[in-house]
Amino acid sequence: MNYYSGKLGLPYHLSVGAIVVNEKKEVGCRHYSANEHEEQGELYVVMRETMEPGETIEQTLARGCQEELGLTVEIKEFIGSIVSHFSRGTETVEKTTLYFLCEPRSEVPAEPGGFEATGTIEWQPLDWLIEQSKKQGKHFGRDDYDESAVLERAAQLIG
Repeated sequence: MNYYSGKLGLPYHLSVGAIVVNEKKEVGCRHYSANEHEEQGELYVVMRETMEPGETIEQTLARGCQEELGLTVEIKEFIGSIVSHFSRGTETVEKTTLYFLCEPRSEVPAEPGGFEATGTIEWQPLDWLIEQSKKQGKHFGRDDYDESAVLERAAQLIG
């Protein structure tokens, strides 16, 4: 059982996120078309991975970057967290995501199958992704789709 993803009566979720920024100040993200996820409309998300029992934060981040972006990364800074809320059945889930500013190191083969196999990996300009994140949070009515706060912190750190 993964106690980090919550259960009925205990709707709390813990994830680790990575803002992976390359030398062009572009952010690695997944772009899902309108037909590739449960919502209607395009969606851009940075790497967010649910922790697994027994994993460290660093192990979760490494696994998530490999599975979702096909990358190994180097953690540069902890840039804070976002607490968001979304519906799962009849409950509202409280999701806390711890975010890290990272640099890409090398590409790794993607694992086949799963949600991470949908969408495309893209590198988007940081300023554009900040605005897109704000728009999609409003469009979908889901605050977990607006990661602009941590993207703005990353922008301040890298100048």
